[in-house]
Amino acid sequence: MDSAKNMAYRQLSSVVNPSISTNFEPPTIINGSQFNRTTLSDNFQKQEQFFERIATLSTSEQKSYGYSVSDLINYCTYMGERCDLSNDFESFYNPLHGNCYVYNSGWNDSKQIVTATREGPKNGLEMVVNIDQMDYVKQAGSLAGIRVVILDQNQMPFPEDEGVSVGPGQLTYISLQRHEINRLGSPYGSCTEQLFDPFTSAYSAFYNVQYRAKGCEYTCYQKKIMHECGCIDFSYLNITALMENINADNMSLCQSGNFEQG
Repeated sequence: MDSAKNMAYRQLSSVVNPSISTNFEPPTIINGSQFNRTTLSDNFQKQEQFFERIATLSTSEQKSYGYSVSDLINYCTYMGERCDLSNDFESFYNPLHGNCYVYNSGWNDSKQIVTATREGPKNGLEMVVNIDQMDYVKQAGSLAGIRVVILDQNQMPFPEDEGVSVGPGQLTYISLQRHEINRLGSPYGSCTEQLFDPFTSAYSAFYNVQYRAKGCEYTCYQKKIMHECGCIDFSYLNITALMENINADNMSLCQSGNFEQG
């Protein structure tokens, strides 16, 4: 590691492993649960503590600990033409995966969407990705590699729930076919043509992406947690800026072992 990465790693280690113990308490039995969560594994506790601490940092601090697109991608072409890493990729921060990068996203109206004119592995997107496994923080998980999600333009990826994992030292080909489904609105159903609705999906407000059912589910879940428990689930998007009658200053992060919040 170079000096800059060494410094960032030491800073991150101080965040992950503070000198003061956090006294993580295993949760008590939940009424109505189908199993007794009285004993949590050490790995689970460490991962929860890690992500909870990272969630307390500002967005800029969180991104600074992750890889930049130039550090992550060593080589990139689309239909044989070199990618412009600084302009061809949009980025977002995922609470579980860190810095994520989207090629040909359609999120920025000023950037032209590229299309493929021929099929085959040489006529699509080719990348060589730097895994740099030696720099991994073990508290973040035991897996190495990258997560690849393929979507249409103007849509938000959710790599924790979809996509494929690509391990280090592997040559991987991904081919796909597109199936388009058009759902009818009134009077045949309740579907709407309003694709950008921050009320039903906070991701539309933050990233200018179209409505997706998964984004709506995550938004509704976070709203429910904030109203019922008075805290923010760090695994999902922080939507306090969009919530009415919510004092963001009084809203803390939910503690994974505390089932009595709120």
